[in-house]
Amino acid sequence: MSEEIPPSPRPSPIKGEGAQPPPSSLVGEGPGERGISPFESKVLAYFIAAGLVVAVLAGATWKQAQDATEAALHVSHTHEVLVSLARTRGDTVQIELSTQNHRLTGDPARLAERDAAMVSREAELARIRDLTADHPRQQARWKELRATADERLAIARKVTQLRQTEGEAAAAAYVATAPLRETQERIFGLLGEMQDEERRLLQARSAEQARARALALAAAMAAALALAVLLGATFVVIRRQLRANEAARRALLMSEAELRRLNESLDRANRTKSDFLASMSHELRTPLNAIIGFSEILRDGMAGDVSEQQREYLQDILSSGTHLLDLINDILDLSKVEAGKMTLELESLSVASLLKASLAIVREKAASHRLTLDLQVAADAGEVCADARKAKQIVYNLLSNAVKFTPDGGRVALSARRVPLADVPAGTGQPPGVLAYLEITVADSGIGISAEDRARLFSAFTQIDSSLSRQYEGTGLGLALVKRLAELHGGAVGVESEVGKGSTFRVWLPYRPAADCLAAARRHSGQATDVRGGRVLVVEDDAQAFEMLRLSLAQDGFTVTRAADAQEARAKLEAETPDLVTLDILLPGEDGWQFLDWMKRSAAYAHIPVVVVSIVAEQGKGFSLGASAVLQKPFLREDLSRALAELGFGAAGAAPRRILVIDDDPAAVEHAALLLEAEGHTVERACGGREGVAKALADPPDLVILDLMMPDLSGFEVVTVLRTDSRTALTPIVVVTGKSLSLEERAALNGHVLAVVAKSPFSPGAFLAEVRRALSVRGAK
Repeated sequence: MSEEIPPSPRPSPIKGEGAQPPPSSLVGEGPGERGISPFESKVLAYFIAAGLVVAVLAGATWKQAQDATEAALHVSHTHEVLVSLARTRGDTVQIELSTQNHRLTGDPARLAERDAAMVSREAELARIRDLTADHPRQQARWKELRATADERLAIARKVTQLRQTEGEAAAAAYVATAPLRETQERIFGLLGEMQDEERRLLQARSAEQARARALALAAAMAAALALAVLLGATFVVIRRQLRANEAARRALLMSEAELRRLNESLDRANRTKSDFLASMSHELRTPLNAIIGFSEILRDGMAGDVSEQQREYLQDILSSGTHLLDLINDILDLSKVEAGKMTLELESLSVASLLKASLAIVREKAASHRLTLDLQVAADAGEVCADARKAKQIVYNLLSNAVKFTPDGGRVALSARRVPLADVPAGTGQPPGVLAYLEITVADSGIGISAEDRARLFSAFTQIDSSLSRQYEGTGLGLALVKRLAELHGGAVGVESEVGKGSTFRVWLPYRPAADCLAAARRHSGQATDVRGGRVLVVEDDAQAFEMLRLSLAQDGFTVTRAADAQEARAKLEAETPDLVTLDILLPGEDGWQFLDWMKRSAAYAHIPVVVVSIVAEQGKGFSLGASAVLQKPFLREDLSRALAELGFGAAGAAPRRILVIDDDPAAVEHAALLLEAEGHTVERACGGREGVAKALADPPDLVILDLMMPDLSGFEVVTVLRTDSRTALTPIVVVTGKSLSLEERAALNGHVLAVVAKSPFSPGAFLAEVRRALSVRGAK
C-alpha cells in the first residue's frame, strides 16, 4: 500500500486561501493605477543603452565597411596597373624580337607578329595613362615612356623599310648607328620605375586595407564588450528581482522537466509504433486478405447458395473487415514518412516552370558564392506527367548539391530535353506506352567525384568523404532520395564526374502525354494485343489467396490456371500463352519482381498484361518494370473487376454508344457498321484517314474502329493526331487491319490503341467482343 505524501510547507503559488501575494514590483494594481516600477525603469534604461550601443556599432560597422571597400578598390586598381605594365614590357620584348627576326630572315610573318604586338602595346599604354591619371609622378614617367616608345618604334620601322628596300646589309648598318641600346634601357628603366611605384602603392594600400579591417574588428569587439556589460547588468537586475519568485519558478521547472520526460517517452513510443506498423503491415494484411476475400465470395454465392440471414452475417463480416482495413490504412498513412512509404500524385507539369521554380530556390545561395546559374529548356520539352512536389524535390536536391560543392565563382547549369528510349541507360524500367523520357541535367564546375566513390554515392546517409560533412554540412540523404523518387516515377538517375573538373547528374523521368495524367496512377493498360479468350495465369504460392482469385475470376467468365512459383509460371507460359497474368510478389525462390522483369524483357510475353496482386504494393516499382496495374492485398472483388475493366476485360455495358469507323474500303466500313448497328450502337462512317480525323475532332465518339493501310493518311498517323489532341486523347481505339504488324509497328501502337483485330480471317464474334471490352474501358474512365 502506498503512503500519501503530504504537500511541502511552502507558500502556494495558486491564488486562494493562504496564498501569498506576488511581489509588488512585478504585479501592480492594474493599468492606470500606478506608474512604471523601479524594476521596469532599470530594465528599460539598460535596454535603451543597449539599443544605442547597437546603433553605434551598426554605424561604425557601416563606416568601416565603406573604408574597407574603398581600400579594396585601391588595391585592385594597383593590381590592374601592374598587370598592364607587365603586358607592356612583354609587348616591347615581342616587338624587338620580331623586328630582329625579320631583319635577319626577311620572313613577312615576323612583321605580322610585330604589328600585333604594337597594337597590343598601344592599348596597354592607353590603359596605363587612364589608370594613373590621378598620379602626377606616374603621368610624368608615362609621357617619357610614350616618347621613348615612339622613338624606338620609328627605329624599328626604319630597320624594316631598309630591309625591304635595300637589303639586310643596309638594315644592319643602320642598326649599328641607331641608339637601340639607349632607348631600350630607357623603356625598361621607366617601366621598372613605374612598377616599383605601383608596388609601393600596393604595399601601402594593402596595409591600409589591413588597418581598416583591424579597426572594424576592434570596433565590433568594443561594442560587443559594452553590449555584454549592459546585458550582464540587466541580467543581474532581473535576477535580483526574480528571487522572490524562485520557489514558484523551481516548482514550475520541475513540472516542465517532468513534461519533457513524458514527451520524450511519447516520442519513443511513437517511433516504436511507426516501426511496428511498418514491419507488421504484411502480417496484418495477410489474414485480412482471406477474411475480406472469402466473405465476399460467400456473400455473392460463388461457393454455393446462402440464406438471406447468412448473407447479412457475411456482409457484417465483410464490412467489419473492410472497416479494419481502412483503419489500418489510416494508421499506416500517419507513419508513411517514418516507414518510407511514398505514393505519387500525378499531374501535368510545365517542364520550364518546374525548372525555373527549382532554380529560384537556390538562386540566393548561388549569388552569395558568386556562382553563375544557367538554364536551358529544349523547345520540345513541353509538359510531363509527374508528381509536382517530388519532381521539384528531385531538381532542388541536385541543384542544392551542385551549389554546395562548387567553389566561389563557378558555374551550375540546369537543362532539360526530351530524349528517345535509346538514349536512356540500359536497365531503366520502361512503363507501357512510354517511348520517350524527360532528361534533366545538372552540371557544375565543382570538386568532382572519384570513380571509387561513385559506387556508394546514392546510399542513404552517406557522404563520399566524412570531412565534407564538417565543411559543407548535410545528411548525405539528398542523392539517395533523388534516386528513390526517380525510380518511383519509373525513371533512373546517373552521374558523370572527374575529380577537380566538376560533376554532371542526369535524371530520366518517363515522358507521357499530359492527357495521360487523367488516369496515370492506375493506367498502363493500353497494350496493343491480339484478340484471345479469357485465360488467366495466376502466379500465387498461397492456396487460399489463389482460391479467392480463382472464384472471383471464374465468376467473370475467365479460365484460370495456377502456378505456385516463378519456375512453374515459366513452364505454363511456354505451354499456353494466357491473355492476362496476376502476379504475387512474395514467391518462394525467385520473387515476383524478378519474374515481371523477365516477362517484360521477353519478346514472346512482353505484350501480356500483368496485374500485381500482393501485400507488397510498390506502384512505382511495379509500373517501372511494366506492370499494367497494382492491387494491394487485401482488396475487394470490385477492385479487381475495375482493374480488369481498365485493361479491357470484363463484362460489357449494355448502353448503346456512338462509334466512328475509319477505313478507305467502303465495303469494309459498311460491314463493320452493320455489325455494330445490330448491337444497338450509332455508327459514323469515314472513308479515309483525313475524313475520319475531321469527324473525330468535330464530335469525339465513344470508340474508334480504325484501319491502318489508307492512302491519304495512314492509321498510324491517325492515332498520332487523335492522341495529341485533348478532345480525343482518351478515346479508345481498336485497330482492324489485314497487315501483319512488325515488332516496331506494335511498339509504335503500344499504349495508344486498345487492341488489334485481324481482318483475315475476320471473326464477327471476336470483333464485337473487342468492341465490348473497349467500351467497358471507356465507361471505367
